[in-house]
Amino acid sequence: MFKISIFEERIVLNLYCYELKMKKLLLPTFLLILVTVCSAQEVPFQIERKGLFKKTVIKKCGFTLSNQQFIEFLADDPLMDQYTKPLAAIYISNSLLNATGTVLSTWPLWQLQFDKEPNLNLTYAGIGVVVGSFVLNRVFLHKARQAAEYYNNGYQEPKKVGLQLKPASSGVGIALVF
Repeated sequence: MFKISIFEERIVLNLYCYELKMKKLLLPTFLLILVTVCSAQEVPFQIERKGLFKKTVIKKCGFTLSNQQFIEFLADDPLMDQYTKPLAAIYISNSLLNATGTVLSTWPLWQLQFDKEPNLNLTYAGIGVVVGSFVLNRVFLHKARQAAEYYNNGYQEPKKVGLQLKPASSGVGIALVF
């Protein structure tokens, strides 16, 4: 079962049975730990601001997602339906407003090319519509950040910290709620 030997003024205890069991158990244990760690990894969304003009980008697994790719990713997950439909509606509205504003603001340039009197009111309306699409883009990014936080928290609403008016014994007071 075991062997005791004296080697260079040291006593060595060899347990053959123990070595065999450890060798047999080492590989399966390592594989089990590796599979558990690999399957438990869920990469969260990362929302970053990049570039000179601080453009907000959404990242997953190191890849930058466009707005459309982000919506398609959420559409594949049935637990994200409450976020997917509003995001898709905002994205489509933003795209339509942006295209409409671009056409309206460039139409007078086409009129100038054909020697007609340009209608500058169309340009002003087109610029207003494009500004409206910028506002919708900010709303989209806000909703996308909320959806990413919900996804990253394991499909739970993130806890909000803020001030609220709460009743007290002497009247109403401001309370920090978290």
